[in-house]
Amino acid sequence: MRNRTASIASATRTGMRYEIRPSLTGDYDAVADLIEARLSALGDRSADALDVERTSVLDHVGKRVSERPVVWLLCRGAEVVACAAVRVGTPAWGWWPRQLAEAALHVSVFTDPERRHERLSRFVVWWALDYAWRLGQEGGPQIRWVRGSTDSEAVMRLARDEAGFAALPGVSGGRHAFLLQRAPQEMGRLRSFLASRQTGLVR
Repeated sequence: MRNRTASIASATRTGMRYEIRPSLTGDYDAVADLIEARLSALGDRSADALDVERTSVLDHVGKRVSERPVVWLLCRGAEVVACAAVRVGTPAWGWWPRQLAEAALHVSVFTDPERRHERLSRFVVWWALDYAWRLGQEGGPQIRWVRGSTDSEAVMRLARDEAGFAALPGVSGGRHAFLLQRAPQEMGRLRSFLASRQTGLVR
């Protein structure tokens, strides 16, 4: 908790102001360009592993499931700097049947590689933890876990050390991967640098 509190405090002191909002159908090209830039920066090996995820995210831009947006955008002004697909449930691969039965929110994140110094993924992850917590507070599903996965050890360490995720070994498409999960949590301090147009979120 100490590392996470220090990280949020450090982000607050930067003075940067972001907004997170649901995607609209008109955002498709911006999201597609962002994901393409991110995959190009990762290289062929990682890009191939994320190709299915890219297609899934793009298929859901501007759409809702159970009246909730699927794809969310992190913006600075009019610029889209990160996107996240947020879905209720857990992908079948890698998880035990008892884990698949648990109420979870699965989050997939793509960030602008030109802004890596801003460490945008941490903002999206903190927001997702708060979003999952608020769903349970405001009449939505009671989420037990926020989950994700990565084949990057650097991303795993960031999620583990700065956001408190447990990292579990897994396999995706025959490749080693890290399965990530942690309980939702209210993140009230995000409000100092992250705004939202949507009720029920950080505001």
